[in-house]
Amino acid sequence: MIVNTSHLVTTLVIVLIILFVIARQLFPKRVTRMTLYGLPILAAYGAIRSLPYPTIPPSEVVEAAVTILLSMLAGYLQTRDTKLIQRPDGIYYRGGWIYVTTWFGLLIARFLVEISFQGIQGVTNVSSHEWILYLDVAIAWGMRSLMLVLRHPEILTEVRRQRAARRG
Repeated sequence: MIVNTSHLVTTLVIVLIILFVIARQLFPKRVTRMTLYGLPILAAYGAIRSLPYPTIPPSEVVEAAVTILLSMLAGYLQTRDTKLIQRPDGIYYRGGWIYVTTWFGLLIARFLVEISFQGIQGVTNVSSHEWILYLDVAIAWGMRSLMLVLRHPEILTEVRRQRAARRG
């Protein structure tokens, strides 16, 4: 068996970043373009990078559709638990324990969905379904960002203000 160390290292780095960001949400974090847009894009990149080529098996498409719905629900629930904090230097947000719990719930649901679609053999071969896990993360973060912006339009104002401050 040949192990692609470049792929393994890239996956490990992305997973560590995701875990760090999830844990970091228990503490106030300043709203930035990276946290709002960058994290869903990073996870989407992981999904695209790990897509099975040349075609995606139909069973994986259905599996992905089921977990996408669960990810959207998780992102919505995370938004409801996120608190906005106004400070003189900007807007901060903090997720609570529901935020962390939804991530664990999403991972458990992902595991159960994978068992129901692939059997226990699918769980032991993580790399073949890795793209679905990344997609779940991208959808959950993207949904959370979208819902936060819809519920708190001042977030976009803050991001625009930061962008203008960097430019000049």
